[in-house]
Amino acid sequence: MNEYGSSSEDDWPGKEVEVRDGKANSVADDPVGGKNDLARAGPPSNASQCRGGSASRLRPWRKRFADQFIALCGKQVLVYWRNWLSTLLRVLSPLVFMFLLWLLDIAFRTDNQNLPAYLDNPSPSTDLPGPIPACGDDVFIKDPCYDFFFSPNTSESARQIVEGIRLNNPGRAIPEQSVIGFESIEAANAYLLANPERVPGGVHFLVDDPAAGAASDSVDFVLVSNTTVKVFKDQYQDPTFFFTVPMQVAVEREIASYQWRRAGKAGLVEWNVSYSMFAHPTTQSVNIVGQAIGPFIFAANMFNFVLLMSSIVSEKENGLRQALKTSGMLDSAFWCSWIFIELIISVIFSLLLVGFGAMFGFAFFLKNSFTVVFVLFLMFQWAMMGLAFFLAPFIGTSGGAINAGFVVFIVGWVFQAIIAFGYPYTPEYIGSLPIVTAIFTLLPPDPLAKGSIDLGVAAEEGRGISWSRRNEYCQNLDDPGANSELYSSNPDAYWDFECVFPLGTIMGVLALEFIVYTLLGIYLDNVVPNENGVKKPLWYLFSPSYWGFGRSRSLEKGLQKAVPCPEGDATATDEDVLAEETKVISGDTDAAITVVGLQKMFPRSFFTTMAA
Repeated sequence: MNEYGSSSEDDWPGKEVEVRDGKANSVADDPVGGKNDLARAGPPSNASQCRGGSASRLRPWRKRFADQFIALCGKQVLVYWRNWLSTLLRVLSPLVFMFLLWLLDIAFRTDNQNLPAYLDNPSPSTDLPGPIPACGDDVFIKDPCYDFFFSPNTSESARQIVEGIRLNNPGRAIPEQSVIGFESIEAANAYLLANPERVPGGVHFLVDDPAAGAASDSVDFVLVSNTTVKVFKDQYQDPTFFFTVPMQVAVEREIASYQWRRAGKAGLVEWNVSYSMFAHPTTQSVNIVGQAIGPFIFAANMFNFVLLMSSIVSEKENGLRQALKTSGMLDSAFWCSWIFIELIISVIFSLLLVGFGAMFGFAFFLKNSFTVVFVLFLMFQWAMMGLAFFLAPFIGTSGGAINAGFVVFIVGWVFQAIIAFGYPYTPEYIGSLPIVTAIFTLLPPDPLAKGSIDLGVAAEEGRGISWSRRNEYCQNLDDPGANSELYSSNPDAYWDFECVFPLGTIMGVLALEFIVYTLLGIYLDNVVPNENGVKKPLWYLFSPSYWGFGRSRSLEKGLQKAVPCPEGDATATDEDVLAEETKVISGDTDAAITVVGLQKMFPRSFFTTMAA
């Protein structure tokens, strides 16, 4: 390349010289953040062409944007094709995480299938109380243990009743050494406090003993039992039916027998007792999918999030983006190409999530409207894309992008776990702590978690949420009568009467986050120093030249003036320089690219006018 004249990065403020296909293109700031193609001047073939006047012409911005947008999109597709392994991970991540969620759902349902709260029991069966269990059958009992205790052990009536309880226990006589007695209630309580998990329960007899001079022989009692619900693996121990009911039946039976014998009656007392639970619906949801699908989708999306952020940072780190900008790349074309490709990837990713979820038979996907689930996931993907654009300007290396992604994942996971417990998207919190609610909502995983929980509960009830009811299902009315009337208007639909953040609002918030984070990311990319320490002023958006006014028009007018071909430098004396100069001016050179008549133009201002 032969260069006649001089050039530098400061030739024109905001101007670059782009050389393409043998033609020098003068470019300046473009209103969308890139450069305006103000002129294209090819090297003159001879001196007469150079003197003939203007060699520049205006190329429309839209044409250059279209060409660069298509080329940059092609570049992105080619990069993804060549990095096929990471692309494959992005495609398969929905399948992997839906499979893990399926395994979690199976494990949770198997582990909790016998808990009454998780069962829908409209017609409970009638059961007979069982015997007093051996203490060794109790979960987490300590050894040595006792089947039960009693007090007072100084009462002959109490000892006779306890002996009947031991010997008449159905199916198993209780050994005498498996029963412990105390003199008083206080002594029993002191033992229980000092020896936890040694005895499942016992009985305190309140006896009016005639042998001790009492006027009557009435017997009353107080049952004491450990009411802790114990669960170990698939073994569920309900303290009421494990110990309390059998002990109560045994005590009542033996007190009746004791009074029967004291009355001089012969024979045995028939004592038949049965019981049943109250009819009840499912009081606790087995909806592990609705509660966990938010974190799982968030984890699957982190592949896309980290790869996007590291790719943007890597282009900046390796100087590829600066090279493209030096060649005349428009910033608008650069950002639009990234957004367009990632939008397409988000659509594919969301479709795969819904498809694989339906394949595993989750009611979350089968009961709820496809449109609701798909749009929720898609808006989340877009919001995370905007967050990646927002964080990228602050990260200098691709390794730093991976670390930043890990931090985002940990913070998002913790916040989603908090939301699973109902905070802060409930009526009692959302009004009293608006700042905390706003902080939670700024992170895209949090609205996703709330929406997923709503969809999961609706699916568990078998009704689901349709697109038309994405806002209607969520109600927070203080009047119970109004709630009842609203439910009666559509009893087959799902209603949540303690809801303050419906799905329609969640989707709108996620879409707004995508727009805001993306625009902030583009702005910060210009004002945060790049790899060369170059940045634009914070107020560059308010500069008229940025939007194509002022400097750009004067610059274009100056370029369109006839630029006389240099006839030679009067101060040049070196014969080789003069010979080269003559060859360039005449066009008699075999160089692929020549730059002729390169000038530095200074914008007119008040101070330059005064100096003139």
